[in-house]
This record gives sequence, C-alpha cells and structure tokens, in this order.
Amino acid sequence: MNRTTPSVTGDAPTFDRLKAIWKEILSHQAISADSHFFECGATSLSVMMLLGRITHLFNVELTPEDIFDHPTLAQQTDLLNGSARQAGENSLLLDAHAWRKREGDDTPGLAQREVLEKPPETPAYLENVVMAFYVRGECSVARVREAFDAVLEQQPALRCSFELNSHGQWRRSQHALEEFPLPFHLINLSLESDISRTVADLIAEETLTAFDLKHPPLIRATYLECQGTDDVLIITAHHIAFDGWSGAVLMDQLCAHYQSLLATGVPDKAKYCLQYADYTDAQHQRLAENLLDKHTVFWQETLKQLPEPFPLRGAIERPRQFTYRSAVLPLNLDVQYPAIVQLCSRTGFSLYTVILTAFLVSLARNTSTTDLYVRSPVANRTDAALEPVVGYFVHPMVIRPRLCEWSPSLRLLEQVNHCVLDAYGHAMLPPHIFEANCSPRAVAYGSRFPYWYNHHNYPSRQRQLGTSLLHGIGVPSSGIKTDVSLNTLRTESGLVGSLSYYRDAIPDDCAQALLASFKHVLNELLAIGK
Repeated sequence: MNRTTPSVTGDAPTFDRLKAIWKEILSHQAISADSHFFECGATSLSVMMLLGRITHLFNVELTPEDIFDHPTLAQQTDLLNGSARQAGENSLLLDAHAWRKREGDDTPGLAQREVLEKPPETPAYLENVVMAFYVRGECSVARVREAFDAVLEQQPALRCSFELNSHGQWRRSQHALEEFPLPFHLINLSLESDISRTVADLIAEETLTAFDLKHPPLIRATYLECQGTDDVLIITAHHIAFDGWSGAVLMDQLCAHYQSLLATGVPDKAKYCLQYADYTDAQHQRLAENLLDKHTVFWQETLKQLPEPFPLRGAIERPRQFTYRSAVLPLNLDVQYPAIVQLCSRTGFSLYTVILTAFLVSLARNTSTTDLYVRSPVANRTDAALEPVVGYFVHPMVIRPRLCEWSPSLRLLEQVNHCVLDAYGHAMLPPHIFEANCSPRAVAYGSRFPYWYNHHNYPSRQRQLGTSLLHGIGVPSSGIKTDVSLNTLRTESGLVGSLSYYRDAIPDDCAQALLASFKHVLNELLAIGK
C-alpha cells in the first residue's frame, strides 16, 4: 500500500464525521489525517463496519478494495468528497416498507429459512444458543427479572413464532409480552446442595431442551440463587432469532436496564434503532428487485466445479447418515497473539486472514487436496443502526483460493487476502440461495462444506449487573453441523478458541494432528519477515 501526504479536501464535516466513525470502530483516540486504518488495529470486520457506517451516514457505496487502496483518514475523506451523493432517508427502511406494502409483514427472513428448512433428521436442540455466567457480588433477582423483561420488550425478534400456513409456506408472527408468561425461572439452592454439579446439569439440560417455534418467546432465562457462593444466570435463545453478535447486544442491554432499575426504578430508555424485521423485509425487496443478482453471479463462478467434500488423512468410514456427534479440542493463542498483531501491522493483513491462511495450509498438509475451500460466516451488520439489534443476520461465504502451492509466505497471505476481500464484498446471499450454486449435500455430511472457520468479532468485555461481576461459564458442545470447525475469539488478554470435529468420522488423534499442524503453520507465518 502506498502512503501519500495527507491533504483533506472538501468541507471539514466529512473529515470530522469520518474521524468519529474511526474512533468508534477502533476504540482509538489518537486519530489524525495521516492515521492508517490497519495500523490502528482494524480487522476484516472493521472494514465491513466502516463500509456500513459510510453507507448509512454519507449514502455512498464503497467496497473493501476502496478501503485497502485508501487506508489513511485523509485518503478516505478525499474519496468520500469525490463520490458523495445527496443523502436521503435510510434506504433499508424504504425497501422494508416497499416489501410490506407488497407482501405484508409476516415473511420470515431469508437467512431464517436455513433453520426453518433444515433436514428433518437435524436435532432441534442444535439451534440452541446458551450463555451462562457466575454472578459475583450482591445482586437483586427481582431487578434481573425486570431487566430481562425490558430486553424482551426492546427486541421483537425474540417475541416471534413461526408456523406453516395452508399453502405450506412459513409465516412469522410477532407477539406482545402479554401473550405469554415471562420465561424467567428462579431456583434456590441450599448450602447442602452440590452446586457445581447442579449448575453443570442445568447447563447440559438447557443445551438439549429444544424450543417449539410455534410458541413464543424464543428465549428463556434461569437464575440460580446459591446460598454461600456465587449465583448463576443461564440464558438460552433460539438461533433463528439470535446470532453470536446478539449475545453481546443482549447482555449489554440487560446490564444497562438493571443499572437503570437500581438507580431510577425504571428500565434504561431504549434508543431508537432499526428492528430485525426491517432488515429481513428490506432483503426480500432487494432480492425481488434483482439487486442481489451480481452476488449470485460471483458465487456461481466461485463455486463452479467445486470438488466433493475431501476427508482428512486418518479419517474413518463415516455413517451413511450424519449423526451430528461432536468433540472439542481447546485452543489458546494468547502467546502467539502479540506476534500476530505485529504481522498484521507489518503487512496490512487482518487477523482473520492470517488465521484462515494457517488453517488452509494445515488442511493442505492433512488432506490429499489442493483445491481447498472453507466456509465462514459474515456478521452482515453493515448498517450501524443494526448493531444494537438482536436477530439472525449471518450470511455464509466460502474462501476458495484455487491454488496449487500451499507454502507459507507473504505471497500466499496476499492471495488468500484477495479471496477474502472478494468474498466479503459478495457475502449478501442467504444460505439457501448461496448453496444452490454447487452440488447438493450428501446425507453422510452435515454440510456441503466440511470445513468451517468462525472468527467471533463481537464485543468481548467484562460486564456487570450493578456491582456484581459476570464471569462466563463454559458451555459444552451439543453437536456439530459439519466435519471440522475452527473457532477463534478475541478477548482482553489475546486470542482463544477451539477445534470442533465430527467424532463419528474423525478420530481424536486425527483432529489432534490437524490442530498441531495448524499451530505449526501459524508459527511459520509469524516468522515471515523477522
């Protein structure tokens, strides 16, 4: 990337507004005209967040390549001043209104169809998203209950139900709080109880207790009041209305409502934001207007002649029907994290690209395939007003570099990064349309794409209910929908994660070999340029 002398042209408000966006996304206060977006800590998700805010605030459509080609604040200001359009009402709301006028307001989201139309043999409990916390310090259960009620009021997506109509079409209904009992359950545990075992049993029970989509709400909470030790809060939501980012949104709002209830006796005043239905209805309208066709063309080309699922070396014969049984290996990259950050700063590549490249090389070394491909989810909250919204926004993308050589190098990072940017720019299709571009899934596989990489970039920070600190409790895996899933999460101390795998086709030693290979390749990449 070429660095140029900053010269902010046009009116100052563009520079000031863009600078404010940078500070918000990067949590970086020392921003000047010659500040470099990636040297300030930007990731691939930061690029998408920046693009969304620019679209929302300036009504300008930029691409990831525009950000990489104009990495400084001054360059981006000049770019915006040269391409700014007259601002108008939020286009997402306009599209949502157009769809409702045409089809009504009971259409499920396009992404939600992946859940509604999943294979009938898929265990329903696999759609459960469970969060559990120790509550350390004095806490008012009554106020937690009121705060939970306020979150349900604030997030309509959690108050929906889904049912097939007489024409065999799925329909969504939104319900008022008064239509169902508040799903908040209090359990009192005495000093004589085996609290650790009780907590573990309850968490396991939550992971395996499925929701009935015909009956709202799509979330429930259990509070364990434990005498003589920390209380426990368990929240379970259905994936059809709740992605990974939604967990951070919900906990932030729960804590804000609780604090407001303690201070004023009333919940936090919810700021206006778009609702999940605005997003899903707008997406339907854009699909109907053929505005997503260019993305369909991209994925048709990317997935053309996609190889059939390729096994790991050492894999065993799989059952004829996918069983969803999983095992998990922990991953801790806190030691490597400073070197990863240095590599990203030195090269301009994101953490996501570095980890993904290491994963691809480890797959090349542990399979007999060079035409590798990995599925990855995209948060898809490109409009800033959607960030405080609970819902299922995730769209898939597939990284398929089509390379013959997989030796760790700067050149390889550049090639993978190019694929990542292209895929990000077209990750606008819901799963059922996306997967129509390749051969169907075989029943012996949980997914047409056997290898997944999930980088969780949602806000991770210490949260409090008043003065009580919330400390996360590990939740056991209830199953897997693919062969291998590499998962990473940035924390305050560094980078952690796991390798989940399909235990009925991949032996433990095979998965351990893959994880060891991944760590080795990552160290090779980190040694580049030292």
